[in-house]
Order: sequence, then structure tokens, then C-alpha cells
Amino acid sequence: MSEKAGEARGKAAASERRADILLTGFGAFEAARRNPSAHLVEMLAKQETDRPPSRANHNETGPACRLQTAILPVQWRRARLVLDELTTRHRPRILLHLGYADCASGFQIEQCAYNETCDEQDAGHCAAPSVRICASERRQLASRFCARALAQKLQAAGLPATCSRDPGRYLCNYIYYLSLRRNPNALFIHLPGVETGRGLLPASHVGACVLPEDKALDGLRLILNSLASMDIAAVEG
Repeated sequence: MSEKAGEARGKAAASERRADILLTGFGAFEAARRNPSAHLVEMLAKQETDRPPSRANHNETGPACRLQTAILPVQWRRARLVLDELTTRHRPRILLHLGYADCASGFQIEQCAYNETCDEQDAGHCAAPSVRICASERRQLASRFCARALAQKLQAAGLPATCSRDPGRYLCNYIYYLSLRRNPNALFIHLPGVETGRGLLPASHVGACVLPEDKALDGLRLILNSLASMDIAAVEG
């Protein structure tokens, strides 16, 4: 094999490994022993795996995209390490993180993240490493994606959606800030409880909003397709 041919093949292989979208959910923690964000990510991953090769990574409602999925631990230090490893390995063009919030009234689209943690312990009973996520860096980072446009798309499909500028200061905000620091093409969405064929996730959910599993999956497919097509890529004023 010539040197040029070998180089071209190496570039092609690297391109195949690169993910268009890295989709993550969170594992269990005290408020959600069965986290609906992890459940939905796993459901989407299974559907991608089961899809016939001719249909792989394609959906009638949007463009084809390479999707990589992962579940992040609800632990300050480990979550950061896992995120670093995932972004280095897959080099995603877009990052979409999902998390659970009892107070979410549908798909709660977070517009920004803050360079702050809180004093709440993680699932491993450890405190955050520091008050600031990244010393001497910006207090706030905003997503490049227009939350309002995405919310309108979801609402037009009959799905509840809101915009938020307060992702809290727990692991959701922590991961979101770290992702936005790497890539402004990142987005975090909080989900309410999800009703599945095997019951409510989490079982402890007491919030007013509950999404049926099929509707939650429909909404996530719409979100993934919108992000992949970049048709909502605009910084909000």
C-alpha cells in the first residue's frame, strides 16, 4: 500500500469513528434510583443497534447522523473523567446531555451553564472538588443552539417544552459547563418523570408533569434531528 493510500485510509477510519452527536444520560442518585434520562438514552441506543443497516442512523423526520451514547456517573470527579474520555474518543460535533428534574414541566431546555458547584454530595457521598468548576474562567457559558426555537418545534409536535436559564449547580450544570467550555454546540435538557410499561421512572417522582415513554422518545428524536441539521443554531439575545 502506498503512503498516500495508507494516509487516506487512516483519515477515512478516523472520520467513521467521529460522532455527529454524543448523547448522554445520568445514572442513579438519591433522588432517582432509576434515572429516566439513562433509560431513554439506553432505549435510543438499542433502537439504533436494532435498525437494519440500510436504515442505520437515519430517521424519516430528519437527517442521518452518527449517534454515540453513554451514561455518566452522578459523581463529581468520575463524571468529568468519563466526559473527557468520551469527547477525546468520539470527537463529537454536538453534545446533548439529558438529566432528571422533578420540577421540569416537560422538556426543559437549558440555555446556559455556570462556573459554580454546590455543597450537595454526589452518589458516592463525595463533595465537589471546588466551588468553581474552572478557576479564572467565565462565570457563564451559553449554548450556541436557540432554546426558544427548539421549544417551539417540540410544542408544534404536541410536546411540552420550556426554556430555562437555571440548570441548578449540581452535576447537570457541572457537565454542561465542561461541555460548553469545549464546544458551544452543546445542549442540556432536563426531563420530568417518565411513564414506562414497567412503571414510573423514577418511582419517587412527585412532580406534576409525567411524559409517556413513547412521547419522550419522539421528542428526543425530534431534538436529535434538529441539532444534527443545525437548523436551530443561533445564539439567543
